[in-house]
This record gives sequence, C-alpha cells and structure tokens, in this order.
Amino acid sequence: MLVLALDCCLAACQVGIISGADALCEISEPIGAERQERLPQLTAEALAAAGLVFDQLGAIAVTIGPGSFTGLRVGLAFAKGLALSTGLKLTGVGTLAALANAPIDPSVRVAAVDAGRGRVYWQAFAGHRALNAPQCALASDAVASAAGMAPQLLVGSGAEMLAAAAPSALMAPISAPPLRAIAEIAERNRDAPATPLYLRLEEEKRPW
Repeated sequence: MLVLALDCCLAACQVGIISGADALCEISEPIGAERQERLPQLTAEALAAAGLVFDQLGAIAVTIGPGSFTGLRVGLAFAKGLALSTGLKLTGVGTLAALANAPIDPSVRVAAVDAGRGRVYWQAFAGHRALNAPQCALASDAVASAAGMAPQLLVGSGAEMLAAAAPSALMAPISAPPLRAIAEIAERNRDAPATPLYLRLEEEKRPW
C-alpha cells in the first residue's frame, strides 16, 4: 500500500511516499516559520517526483507528537484536510514510537526528545512493544526511570540527556523520525486516531 507520511513535529518538515520498506520519494527540510505553506508544497513535490496522484495513494500517516506545539498542529490540520478531501484513511503515529521503531527483537530502545527547561519527552520500547506511556519529565527523573529498563539504544535529540541511564548504550541523536518508520507503524496500527498527543499542561490549555 502506498502511504503518504507527513511530519513536522520536531526539527524538520517532512513528506514521504512509502510502499512497504521502500520509499518512492522522501523530502525533508529544516523547520521554518513558513511550515504551514511548505507542507502542502512539499506534498505536491513528492507526488510529482513519484509520478503519482492522490487517487493512487492508500492512506495518510501523520505524527501526532510529542513535539513542537505549532508543528504538531500544522501537520494534523493539513493531514485532516487531505483525508476529508480525498477520502483516504488517516492514521496518527507518535513521534517517540517512530524514533524508536525497529524490527521485532528483545533489545530495549529509549526514544528521547529535548523538551526544554531541563525536561525530556521519553518512552521505552522492546521491539514494537511500548514499555511505558510517553512522558514529559525532568531529565534526572527520566534517567532514574529508564535505568531500570537497561536500554541498549538511546535515540532522538534528547538521547544525551539520558546517557547516564545506560552508559554502554548506543547513541543515535537523530533530530526527526524516519518517514519509513511513520508509514510502517501506521500500517500496523491503522485505527490509531490522529489526535494530538500533549504531554505538558501548558500545551493542553493552548487553543487551536
């Protein structure tokens, strides 16, 4: 199935057209103030590069957070508009799950994103199974919680903030979730709602 994967929750505005393990087109550019205009433009560019039209797609996958409040809102609004106008199935994917996505194996991966003010968004996974709910915590508290899980990999922009939890773990401080991971998770969890995931109280209170 051809999946249109969209993401602008973290450090990049990204669009990809994914078929299984293959990417027909992937476009990523640093987040800027014009992301609301760029996301539709990048989508059109991706479709043109892949030689496709919306009618040939099978679904839309969009990241739902945690991450930038504005980026999350822009991505969701655009994805929901596309789904309504095209009739395509829309699936929401957590950014932490996409960062930590990997083949099924017993190793523990912790996805961590710098949330500012000494805080980190984090969640641990063993293969495709989440070991805890996504959380926003002080880095010191996250380190204490993650240490008991003995992670073998720390991934994301907040990986170094959790390094004390697993000094021997591999580090992958990538700044944005892979588009192929977003599409793969969406295919596994097609009924996951595209609703925003807010982990900070001040985000929940901000109006759309």
